[in-house]
Amino acid sequence: MTTIDRPSRTHEPHGDDVDPGHPRRRAVAVVSLAVVVAVLDGTIVDVVLPPLAVDPGASTRRLQWIADSFLLVITGLLLAAGGSGTDTAANIR
Repeated sequence: MTTIDRPSRTHEPHGDDVDPGHPRRRAVAVVSLAVVVAVLDGTIVDVVLPPLAVDPGASTRRLQWIADSFLLVITGLLLAAGGSGTDTAANIR
């Protein structure tokens, strides 16, 4: 019976082998933080909407516009920040 020699695999870092300063780990941390902030901001807007409906007398349609426009701006800012970060990281390499 013949044996097949397989090429040895190079050691690839997994889990704890990757240092905390690794660019991928930092990118994941930044994206995770951005998602948490976006969800938190959306929650804050949802909490503020009922008093807006009672005190100034905003209609349901206007409240929906307020929530949608706020989340649209936050999402646009996240996309812009992500794009500028990608361009910066690409220029470093």
